[in-house]
Amino acid sequence: MKILILIFFIQNQNIGEVWNWISNDGRLGGHLSMNLQGLSWPGNDTLNNYYLYRASFIVGAKDNGIISVRNSYLTENEWGYGCVCYEGPGVSDWDIIITWHDSLTNTRVPPGKHTGIAVICKSYTWSYEPWNDFIFYEFHLVWNKDQCDIPYVGEFLDSVFVGIYYDFDISGAAPPNAIKNTIISFDGYVAHEWPNYPYDSILLLPDSFLNIKDGIPDQYIVYGDDPLENTLYGNIIFLPRNLSYAFDPDGNSGFSEGYAGYALIYAPPSPADTFWIDSHGKESRIVRVWAHQIWSGENAPGVAEGWYAYMKGRHPATQNYRFAPFPIGLGEEIYEGLITSGPFKISDKETLRFVWVAGVGQKMNGGYDEVFGRGWIRGLRQTIDYALTAYYAGSQNSDPHHPSAPNEDIHYKLPPPGNIGEKKIIIPTIINSSFEIFLKRWKNIEIIDFTGKRLKKYRAIGWVRPFKDIKRGIYFLKIGNDKYKVIVIK
Repeated sequence: MKILILIFFIQNQNIGEVWNWISNDGRLGGHLSMNLQGLSWPGNDTLNNYYLYRASFIVGAKDNGIISVRNSYLTENEWGYGCVCYEGPGVSDWDIIITWHDSLTNTRVPPGKHTGIAVICKSYTWSYEPWNDFIFYEFHLVWNKDQCDIPYVGEFLDSVFVGIYYDFDISGAAPPNAIKNTIISFDGYVAHEWPNYPYDSILLLPDSFLNIKDGIPDQYIVYGDDPLENTLYGNIIFLPRNLSYAFDPDGNSGFSEGYAGYALIYAPPSPADTFWIDSHGKESRIVRVWAHQIWSGENAPGVAEGWYAYMKGRHPATQNYRFAPFPIGLGEEIYEGLITSGPFKISDKETLRFVWVAGVGQKMNGGYDEVFGRGWIRGLRQTIDYALTAYYAGSQNSDPHHPSAPNEDIHYKLPPPGNIGEKKIIIPTIINSSFEIFLKRWKNIEIIDFTGKRLKKYRAIGWVRPFKDIKRGIYFLKIGNDKYKVIVIK
């Protein structure tokens, strides 16, 4: 007689500034009303300032008209328990390799509904700046046809969507009388579904921002302007941020000013992506999210069919928007949603690889932390941008316009603590004399006119106006070792 023993494990992710946990049945952290860590930020604070109630890795498929969804919080559709394969230093300061599955031995799913999917998850966290505000998740998804008992399944598991379900709760340190008012939104490409979007309102800096337009949509990442960001041709490229995020608009007196979210970094080719042949004759691709969905209690997914409709971005409650705007007639209490990639077809023994990142930042573009004493710190956009830098750090044959899976190139080759490259500050070509920049560290500043005459030279930190009292004209600005050509128009 064989006895199957199922054991539930929780592994803590508490090496960086943001703390969380992961389980061997696809749960991706959350406080769960048990004071567990849930994208808690700052993680080591005794208040447990969590931003996440719960989250799960989620997969949906439709084969021969039969819909199957696996989600750690969907009764009779939950992942089976896997193993904790490794925990310790490795790719990052603290790696966790953990598995879960939906094989025939998964007793949490009724007979005739097992998808045969097995998942290997590799989680990476770092302890030092600027890589400690995010958590990486690599999901390696394998389909084993002999472990699938869906009736009449063919040679492929069809119409597969892969994503993350989240339930935000912003935030754990909010005062007892605070009114939590969570808003969920999306930062990236929305398939032309939203009016006046994307838009350009700021100049995003590595740790801050300026309230001037720079000609680049705020929802897009500038890649290639950092010493660690190597592109195949040495050029600067742009791509959508692929970010679902949540925040409390009033910040609860500074206790809840973090913006938390999940971003898609890498996925296999899908109909959501943009494809082209570049000027060097090389196939190029921009990885894009398929759907961003939100719902209120009365529009909760319920059964598997409801979950799959949201994953597909075709649910009546969100009026068939793939990228559901907020609000959309869903009521005020909206904390839950999901972000998906797909659709895919997967063959027997094939592996699909995905890379997602969870992160937190001070507001969207940076701000002062007056409650936890961290001063000026970067926002969620910078956190996600640094995550993209981390993923492709060291890559030799790929970049975000020529994406590579974790097994296809070098990734995560970050400098050790104390040897961290800084992103070059982006300065627009045309500015006025009131133009300001924020310097987080002491820097030498020089202004040289078009004849080569030095007009100013000084050291500065914080907010500075280098062109104060400078007449209109063409100048060269040096900040540290970086040099810019600018036109002062007023």
